[in-house]
This record gives sequence, C-alpha cells and structure tokens, in this order.
Amino acid sequence: QISTNSQLNGSVQDKPTQNTTYSASTTGAGGSAQQQAKVAVGQPMPTLTFSVDKPTIVSGGTVNLSWQMTNATSITITALGADGVTRQISTAHNPAPDQPAEDTTYTAVATGPGGNSDPQQAKVTVTLPLPTLIFSASSNSIENGGTVYLSWQLSNATSITLTAVGEDGATRQISTAQNPA
Repeated sequence: QISTNSQLNGSVQDKPTQNTTYSASTTGAGGSAQQQAKVAVGQPMPTLTFSVDKPTIVSGGTVNLSWQMTNATSITITALGADGVTRQISTAHNPAPDQPAEDTTYTAVATGPGGNSDPQQAKVTVTLPLPTLIFSASSNSIENGGTVYLSWQLSNATSITLTAVGEDGATRQISTAQNPA
C-alpha cells in the first residue's frame, strides 16, 4: 500500500519490479469511487524509423527502403499495391531494394522482447514513362511534285499525329497508316 497522507490532490512515485495494477479508492459524504491503472514492467518497447528514398518513381525504377531500430531484433515490411495485393519485402539488406509496378504503401513493424513497435508507413507513387519520339524526313529538299518519306519510332506511346503546314499557312493531316508515311 502506498500512502498519500490523505491529500486531496497529489502524486507519488513507485518503482514496481513486475507488472502491477494500482487501485485507488476514495470516500466522501456522497459515497465512494474507485479507479485502476495498470503498469507493465519488462523490456522496453521497440522503436522504429522507416523511410523510402524516392516518393515517386517511373515504372521499372527501384526504391530503397531504410530503417533504424532500437530494442528490436527483427523487422517486417509489407507492401500493399494499388491493386490490393500484399507482398512481403526481404529485409536481408538495409536498405532493402524494391521495384513496385504500381502505387505502393509500405508498412514496417519492428519486433523485440518488449513487443512490437508502432507501424510506420512510406508511400511510393509509380508514374508511367514519358513517350519518346524519333522523327525524320527522307530529305530536307525535293523537286516540286517529288516525294518525301516521313519516318518515326515511338516508345511508351499509343498514337502519333502528323501535321504538315505549308509556306502559305495551309495545314494538312498526314495519314500514319504506314511507316514511313
């Protein structure tokens, strides 16, 4: 029993050596009241700092997941993709590389003798690569009535539009049904 010398307000110190439940009870003219407080004694809780080196990458790129732990013996990292699929990330190396194919949320939890750390999250946005275009004309000078061949190579693109603007300002659309046009 811890004595409070019947103070109306106050605090006291105790140094429990095992898990302890403290009970407080009071009585007055209107009746009585009781409350409890539980204190766990043991190993300190693990702490975790978790981060990703790039919050945005282009599809096919790599991110590195890094962490620092105290009072922990292991870490678990789970990746949740935008499609709802969950996968485990290897923690054999710190930082741990990953190549997410879509927007991904990583959740890390450190575990130690004192339990689990609070979960830490890092999010990565995956963007599509920009389209690239290589475009050329077979000649930069031809005779009137002659033919010029227009060629192109695309990557990360789904369509191309060719437009010709003459010296007189008239605009024509060039069919891209064949390459070269």
